[in-house]
Amino acid sequence: GASLPVLCLAQTIHTQEGPLPRPSISAEPGTVIPLGRPVTLQCRGPVGVYAFRLEREDRSEYKDNYNVFRLGPFESEARFRIDSVSEANAGLYRCIYYKTPRWSEHSDYLDLVVKETSGDTDSPVTEPGSSADAPASQGLSAEHLYILIGVSVVFLFCLLLLVLFFLHRQNQIKQGPSRSKDEKQKLQQRPDLAVDVLERTAGKGGGGGAPAAGSSQEVTYAQLDHWALTRRTAQAGSPQSTEPMAESCTYAAIARH
Repeated sequence: GASLPVLCLAQTIHTQEGPLPRPSISAEPGTVIPLGRPVTLQCRGPVGVYAFRLEREDRSEYKDNYNVFRLGPFESEARFRIDSVSEANAGLYRCIYYKTPRWSEHSDYLDLVVKETSGDTDSPVTEPGSSADAPASQGLSAEHLYILIGVSVVFLFCLLLLVLFFLHRQNQIKQGPSRSKDEKQKLQQRPDLAVDVLERTAGKGGGGGAPAAGSSQEVTYAQLDHWALTRRTAQAGSPQSTEPMAESCTYAAIARH
């Protein structure tokens, strides 16, 4: 009975002396940083870490960070910030953490690359939430503005063409009745002229009597429009009829002395 607690205690000590999980290392906003820009190296390990250490490849430089904060129920983190990177900051980095009573194994290496810029060092901003995306958004807004202006110009041009077509159509409608009225008057005048010629010819023939025998005569044929004669007679005796009459023509011989 006394050997059971001793066995449990030995298992607990063996568990605590087992290998610690390896930490991980990452860089924010990335592993390629323009010259003069800031970068943050992040070391992560299990919960209960006392301190994180950031080391260079040759272990000539290292930095301890005791400001460890908890990310979740099983993970903690410490951050190492470099405000302005230079060529001396480029190289390999790795993390290690201390959890009582010993240090953990090292993490994998992270290769930090410092990129030289030809222009202003403030232009290649890569930090999340910064104003780097402002020029892109402004350019996009300008492109949308140009498209909107083009669509508005096309719409106004089409509207102008529509107004001109409407005015032209209205002008044609106004001129249509007047033209048809003039043509109708001309057509009505033609039968009246024919009737007048026939009456004058008949009057001359009736007053002269029968032609003398042996005298030379010339015969002229005239086309008589029955509808015009009937229409003129009806206008003189009764109101004008609205019903159209069938058109018919008769040829009459008129003797000329």
